[in-house]
Amino acid sequence: MSSNSLDFSELAEDLKDAGKHAEPQIMDLLEQFAEKIQADAQSYAPVDTGKLRSNILIKKTDDSVTVGVNLDTVPYAGFQEYGTQGPYEIRAKNKKALAFKVGGATVFRKKVMHPGVKAHPYIRPAMEQFLNELGPAAADVGVNLIGGKK
Repeated sequence: MSSNSLDFSELAEDLKDAGKHAEPQIMDLLEQFAEKIQADAQSYAPVDTGKLRSNILIKKTDDSVTVGVNLDTVPYAGFQEYGTQGPYEIRAKNKKALAFKVGGATVFRKKVMHPGVKAHPYIRPAMEQFLNELGPAAADVGVNLIGGKK
């Protein structure tokens, strides 16, 4: 070996060894971030009944972690996140008419025009925070793995 060459064999062995231990640490990191994303999204979620906020859930599998809302449980979650494209029509589906109160009086209509829903983002701001914090945390895990802290 000449005096101008570098020996990376020790680093190569450290990287090979780190690969054996990386997956559990990466999953731990993802679970930690999922919990933070969930908490942040819940704090940003608009609250009327609390159903949306309480249904921002974490789903874990062997190789993934997901934060989201079950649209079967909270079908309006997307409308809260993104808003609607302005006014839209609501028609009675299961009954002959819609019933609602106006000035204390009950009113019946076959259809009404809803003025639309303004966006109230809750997932996107939580994800933005996650992305801002991901780099340093992932770097710490990488350094710990390569440095031998398991």
